[in-house]
Amino acid sequence: MNLETKWLEDFVALANTRSFSASARQRHVTQPAFSRRIRALEQAVDVTLVDRSTTPIGLTPEGQLFLVTARNLVEQLNESLSHLRGLSIANEALDIVAAHSPGVEFYPPWISRLQQGLGNCQLA
Repeated sequence: MNLETKWLEDFVALANTRSFSASARQRHVTQPAFSRRIRALEQAVDVTLVDRSTTPIGLTPEGQLFLVTARNLVEQLNESLSHLRGLSIANEALDIVAAHSPGVEFYPPWISRLQQGLGNCQLA
């Protein structure tokens, strides 16, 4: 089974709006493209998720069950990506260039205090 993240996000949007047109606008795609993506998701999971016979649309019982999983997956992925981005920012280096006097008198004690508060700050 091959699922695309955007399909899961589309499905969550559709469950929230209960409208293909409104969801397509929200997801910044045309309505036909949005419908194709929902169909692709249904084909990938081999289950009909959306009851298209009603207006506004509804979810099938399988769709309601799958919605819980889709929401959790999208949320976990977003949280993980946010966490990873935060880690990459935290690991960036800061180069400080200073004249001799501040470089010898001010920065070593300052960096020592940073190391105590933040962890590993290396003085080069």
